[in-house]
Amino acid sequence: MSRGSRITRQRVREVVRSSIRAITGISRLFLAVTYLREASHSLLSSLPSDIYIANWVFTLILAVIVYAFVIAQSLGSKRVIYSTWISIASYVLWFFCVTYAHANGAPTGHSSWLRMGTLWEGITVIAFTFTSSSTLTLYASLKASAHAANSVSPKTPISRSFKILSIISVALAVCLTIPLLIFAASPNQPLTDTPSYRLRPFILALSGITLLSGIPLVLITTPSLPVPERLRRSTTIPLSKTLIFVIVVILSLVPVDVSRVFSDILIVCALVGTYFLPALVHITTHFFKRPLSIIMPTLPSTPSNPHASNFSSNLPPLPDSSFGPGSSASTPPNSANDPLLQRKEFMLQRKQFGKRIIWDIGVWTLLLPVGGGGFVWAAGRIVGRW
Repeated sequence: MSRGSRITRQRVREVVRSSIRAITGISRLFLAVTYLREASHSLLSSLPSDIYIANWVFTLILAVIVYAFVIAQSLGSKRVIYSTWISIASYVLWFFCVTYAHANGAPTGHSSWLRMGTLWEGITVIAFTFTSSSTLTLYASLKASAHAANSVSPKTPISRSFKILSIISVALAVCLTIPLLIFAASPNQPLTDTPSYRLRPFILALSGITLLSGIPLVLITTPSLPVPERLRRSTTIPLSKTLIFVIVVILSLVPVDVSRVFSDILIVCALVGTYFLPALVHITTHFFKRPLSIIMPTLPSTPSNPHASNFSSNLPPLPDSSFGPGSSASTPPNSANDPLLQRKEFMLQRKQFGKRIIWDIGVWTLLLPVGGGGFVWAAGRIVGRW
């Protein structure tokens, strides 16, 4: 590869990396804004009617409380761990309270739906429920460790398996989401005389606590702002996190018409980052490029066989341990041309062919009909066509 091609490829990678970083930062920023705004409304609505506090004053009070958790150093900080567990516990309690209230004829609707944007419809809200701002990060991590399964290192325990943990998390998410969809599809008549109606303040309070305690987990992983080194060394206050949190607080105080625009940007970034971009990356990697190597090594020296050179030039280097103990001493320099390795590589690639076909069908369906149709629908909703 020429020097100009390497420079061009490096620049493209920097642009893609910066774009993903910006989309991730914007998504997490507006998610924190939505959490803070809706938590303020929920907690303020749960207060007794004889207590009056201005919405912006109450939001600032909550911001001061949350700031002590936002300035944590990492996800392993006790502040973030405690706030995350508080968010999980309050959500579980909220879920059971909503279930009990709906089963006994009390209304469980919330006025926050009226403050969302034009793109917040039933199907998009369901898709947004299963979004994550770490999808591309997980994809990159799995991509980098794709060859680890062929190494001689001990296997990961089942309790720590990524597939098992993913299945458990998806199953829990579905179990905690399907009943809410049923409740929304069959709303109850407002019966104010039932005892379950008295749970409404508790439901609002638990909803606000869930959102409020989830803000540190969102902001702690937000990409930092480019603060000059001299300013960072002049104080012990985390300037980047503080500035991001100040922006979150200011944006949470904007009028409802502006906040609807923010919520639309949030749902677009979340859906694109979770469904569209990973599908596009998968298609680019596995459809337009040669298949990744499973056992064939990539050597810095140029092999004598030109066809083997074309096959192995796009393959990532593998550690010597992936070929068994003592392979670094026994593998010859031209192992990429070894007929036995090539035959084994071909057989393993054939075993993966069926799985790749299934993945390609699913990903192309997600990319074109779902993603393309979603963009057309979103454009039509924004311009008011439907």
